[in-house]
Amino acid sequence: MRETGISVVISVYNEENFLEGVVRKIMIYKADEVIIVDDGSTDGTPRIIKRLVKSFSKIKCLRIEENSGGCGFPRELGAFAARGKYVAFCDSDITNIDTVDYGRILEATRTRRADLILGNYSGKVGRITYSVAKPMLRLFFPEIHINRVKTGQFCASKRLLNHFLKSTRFSQWNSTIPLIIFSYMNDYKVLEVDIGELYHTMRPDSELVQQAESAIRLILAWARYYDRTSILNNLTLLSPRKEAEFLPFIKSQIEKGGL
Repeated sequence: MRETGISVVISVYNEENFLEGVVRKIMIYKADEVIIVDDGSTDGTPRIIKRLVKSFSKIKCLRIEENSGGCGFPRELGAFAARGKYVAFCDSDITNIDTVDYGRILEATRTRRADLILGNYSGKVGRITYSVAKPMLRLFFPEIHINRVKTGQFCASKRLLNHFLKSTRFSQWNSTIPLIIFSYMNDYKVLEVDIGELYHTMRPDSELVQQAESAIRLILAWARYYDRTSILNNLTLLSPRKEAEFLPFIKSQIEKGGL
């Protein structure tokens, strides 16, 4: 199969309210093909996809019968099916797609300015990204200077994707972090472009602990893969205060009315 042009992969699960708007906006940018991967939707999403496939000859659909539990497997499936020399990805739950300049990612791709182009945007700050992922990346991979280290709006060359999959035992398509680390460590050019303000469906707070743990495990795994964990030996650990020294302080504060 000859690879040519740009393929856009959109992973979707129960997004009947936003999918059509996202797809129609993507079609404006004249991608060579759009692959919608339906991850076992049970709402009206399949009906919308069928209508879009009939309306646009460049749209193709792949369906996973049972939900895979995340965007990772659908993205990987779409990337393998893509015929483009470059594979772009776009979230299906963007609530303000009309004002998002996704085309800047494809424009940068067409001018061959980088192997990995990431969409940087303003909007609600990703809680795990800024409180966990970015500080850990700064610790283990200080050479990485990317604002949105986790984004669903990005594009990668097939050359990079093929190298990435052949060289590593774990890919974690749920996040762009592994691809960013791999690109920096293998001297691929990474570019971040501003696509404006973007809002999408936020996960509930009840899932934050699970997300944080996943991000920590992911970055530690890649730090170990690239032998970056030795930095932990240089960290200054705080010594616990001795009880004999601490209790007199507490007692004095109580006597002074400070506690």
